[in-house]
Amino acid sequence: MVIRALSLNWAGMAAIAVGIAKGAAARKYAAERYQGGKQIEEHPAIKMLIAGAEAAIATAEATLSSLQDGGFTSFKGLKKSAAVKLTVIELCSRAVTDCLQTFGGYGYVEDFGMEKRLRDITVLKSASGSPTYLKQLIFDIEKEGVL
Repeated sequence: MVIRALSLNWAGMAAIAVGIAKGAAARKYAAERYQGGKQIEEHPAIKMLIAGAEAAIATAEATLSSLQDGGFTSFKGLKKSAAVKLTVIELCSRAVTDCLQTFGGYGYVEDFGMEKRLRDITVLKSASGSPTYLKQLIFDIEKEGVL
């Protein structure tokens, strides 16, 4: 039961991270703002940030969906859930940071909610197992061969 609880907890946190990252989408903001006589979405740096964020979100969703097969009651499932939490939260953190950079200084004011998304994703990184702990757990499960 403990393995199942931990696995489901980590899967849930990964799903929350994907939701936070999807909500941080900056494409609409970039289409509405102008700098240098053109929309900021036309600037190469902004294109890179938005494309990077969208790619990270898509990858995080695909990684999260790999947990659909279940298997939350074994050490193999525990290892997979730990790896998914570790990977998805890192991808989503990168996506939120890229979106925040698209907003520039406005990303840190409460009007757009980006500062809250950054705080939330940062807290999720260490909630119920820091990245260091998860990496050690994955290594130990693999080393012991308890799959």
